[in-house]
Amino acid sequence: MLPPALSRASEIDSLKSLILKVEGKDRIKVLNNLAYAYAQRDPEESLYFNKRAYDEAILLKDTTWQIFLLIDISYAHRRSADYSHALSSLKKAYELASLTNNTSLLQDCINQMASLYLLLKIYDKSLDYYHQALKLYQKEKNASMIARMLNNIGIIFYKLDDTENALKYFSESLEIRLEIGEENRTFVNYNNMALIYNSLNDHEKAIYHFKKAIEIGIQHEQGKSLANAYNGLGIVYQKKSNPVLARQFIYKSIEECDRINDALLQSSNYYYLAKLYTEENNFIKAKDMLAISDSLETMAPDKQKKYNNHVLYSEIYELKNMYDSAFYHQKKASDLKSEIFNEKLSKNLAEIQLGLQAEKASVEIALKDEKIHQNRELNYFLFTVVLLSLALISLIYRNYKVTNRINQKLSESHQEIEIQKNQLQRKNEELAKAKIIIETQNERLRTINEELEEAVRRRTIELSRTNQELEKAVHDLDQFIYKTSHDLRGPIATMQGLVNLGIIETTEEISLEYFQTLRKIGNQLNDILTYLIKVHETYQSKPHLERIKIKDLIYDTIKKVQSNTLPSHVEVLTDFNGIEEWSCDKYLLTMIIESLTINAGLYARNKNAFISVGTRYADGGLRLRIEDNGYGIQDHDLKKVFTMFFKGSPSPGGTGLEIYAAKVAVEKLGGKIVLEKPMDNTIFDIYLPGDN
Repeated sequence: MLPPALSRASEIDSLKSLILKVEGKDRIKVLNNLAYAYAQRDPEESLYFNKRAYDEAILLKDTTWQIFLLIDISYAHRRSADYSHALSSLKKAYELASLTNNTSLLQDCINQMASLYLLLKIYDKSLDYYHQALKLYQKEKNASMIARMLNNIGIIFYKLDDTENALKYFSESLEIRLEIGEENRTFVNYNNMALIYNSLNDHEKAIYHFKKAIEIGIQHEQGKSLANAYNGLGIVYQKKSNPVLARQFIYKSIEECDRINDALLQSSNYYYLAKLYTEENNFIKAKDMLAISDSLETMAPDKQKKYNNHVLYSEIYELKNMYDSAFYHQKKASDLKSEIFNEKLSKNLAEIQLGLQAEKASVEIALKDEKIHQNRELNYFLFTVVLLSLALISLIYRNYKVTNRINQKLSESHQEIEIQKNQLQRKNEELAKAKIIIETQNERLRTINEELEEAVRRRTIELSRTNQELEKAVHDLDQFIYKTSHDLRGPIATMQGLVNLGIIETTEEISLEYFQTLRKIGNQLNDILTYLIKVHETYQSKPHLERIKIKDLIYDTIKKVQSNTLPSHVEVLTDFNGIEEWSCDKYLLTMIIESLTINAGLYARNKNAFISVGTRYADGGLRLRIEDNGYGIQDHDLKKVFTMFFKGSPSPGGTGLEIYAAKVAVEKLGGKIVLEKPMDNTIFDIYLPGDN
């Protein structure tokens, strides 16, 4: 018996040799079989052969094969996370299936549409398509598929945190499967119901349903089902503070994951082991478990699991009083949190909208092309005859006009040449006189240049010596600022740790007040040092230009500032004027927006406070406008706005470095920042030079 790889290669060679030997529907079938043969080893080749088969189906006007192949093509795009083309192919298949009497293909299209919208978290559309499928199966009285649709609808309500409806649909699905003897499929229902009860903290019901799922998984040898159920049961016992049973079931899940090679669930198992060891203050074992979880996560990337690991790392280091390491993992977790739900989905949704519009347009064009094609051949002959007649008449007339025009121009040109000849003779005489004057002046200029070169040489030597001294002074100053800022952060972190300890242990109100004041001062000082280091690094760095999606960068930066700094009542408005991308240094542009929005938020003065961020093209560059209705800046402070440690309001908070840091970043990018209308609304108008 041949090994699987050799057997598959032999099958591919055999199918390829058949392509040229068969025609019509037989060729479509061969091409589709080739796509299946390549599905695991080369997805791109698989997609290529399915597209070839689809083209053949269009030529044969075989609607059934077109629908079937469009579903396969959608699967291929979905596996490669190309959701725009996946949805476009499904939409086309759905439209074709709606025009046929093939209910089975229509049901398949609807199911796939619902599943894809569920993956994209567009729950309303997913729910709509699952309801359409449910009605079709109810009409056919297909109990097995009715149970499946009810379970899928329950999953959507679970995603929407509607536990009541989720339990209702899971229970209805379970009852139908038990009635028709599909016990081997009830694992899914029991597992889903257990997840609901666990989220409601009804631990006993969660344990009962997970154990039922395990019983069915063992009976029917469902490895992945068992691994999930063991993992869920371990989490329940952890929440019940029973580490012995929690660890026992998680290790059972680990054994199943090793057997079925499920890296993603395995990463989750080691994360929960790390949580158990953390609760027991066994930090060494906890970090070992997290390290294994991290290594497994790289094999099956999942940003939610990476976020959970960073949060747990942060808790461990905080319990060990290692605040620098704790802060590092807190920052990593914070960065990941803002990416989890909108990193690729927003891009895919935008592409999907464009794809749907393009698909609609292509359908309309295809219908029009069909009508045009019917009249095109008849019109070609008449149009060709008329065109040739017009061309012949035009050629004869043009030749006559051109001949007359050439003769007239030749006569005029002869007269102009005689005039120009006389003018050239006079100019040559004038040039001879000018040449003598120029040679005399050149001699004088040579003497002056020699004197200037000597003066420049002496001045260059002096400037070189002065520049060397200045560069040394600047270097020493940079080293002093950088080292001082970093050296101070260590004592400040120590002081913050002692202050936090004092706040925990003190019982006297006056001492608690002192400690809280010290913590506030320490945080302010740490913020100042952080900004000083940012400014210093900005001075030292060379801008790195890359293509940036302006809208995504501004939204991410504003979201970060809103979650960390801005008061909740401050409204942030945006206006991008159609700008999509720009070449810029991502770090410097983020620093500009972040610093100015933080500064605006510090001085918000009423409940109607807002910050407006707008972009537009102007003067060959990008103009960024940031406006707020805070305290404003007084006339006597205008000259000090862009200086270090300037604060134009008595309001507490801030470092006085926000506007200065933004100015440094703008100048590093070769741009310009100005303050407009300093009273009432405050507006910072920033200009960045052309798109490189």
